[in-house]
Amino acid sequence: MAVLNNIPVHALNYLSAADYVSDWVPIEAHDPTQAVLTFPHGLGEVPLLVDVSVKSTNGPNKDFIFQAIG
Repeated sequence: MAVLNNIPVHALNYLSAADYVSDWVPIEAHDPTQAVLTFPHGLGEVPLLVDVSVKSTNGPNKDFIFQAIG
């Protein structure tokens, strides 16, 4: 047990370890039929945190990986 400002604090780990990584999937932001994708992950619940990366497939940033935001 930890103490913070003279108050006992019990820290519990409720987050499961990540156990799903998808393959790279083509997606186009400005194409309404491809702008949203759903992935079955088998976690049994809606993920609290999803880490999304974007990999450029052409142009000057070809094969560069960006952290997605939104």
